[in-house]
Amino acid sequence: MTANNTVQSIAEDDNIAQIIAEDEYNKKIGLAIKLLRYQKKMSQRELSKCDIPSETICSEKTLRRFEQGKTSPSVYELKRLLIVLEVTIAEFESLV
Repeated sequence: MTANNTVQSIAEDDNIAQIIAEDEYNKKIGLAIKLLRYQKKMSQRELSKCDIPSETICSEKTLRRFEQGKTSPSVYELKRLLIVLEVTIAEFESLV
């Protein structure tokens, strides 16, 4: 194995590790959102359609993807979700 191949292999391993870490973090965020939604006894549809003040938070499909860990909410979406769920960022972070 040449030096270039070794460097490329290490870079690929780092990329794979980063992708796995991001995937795990997305899953933790999703589980925390789902837990908080369950505690509020809200359906995905109810949560996604809450108005703050006149816009929905996100689509029901997007919320489902958050909860499944397939993607994570933007800072804006997360802030809006936490307002509806009546949870501070610190409380949310303790769940993740």
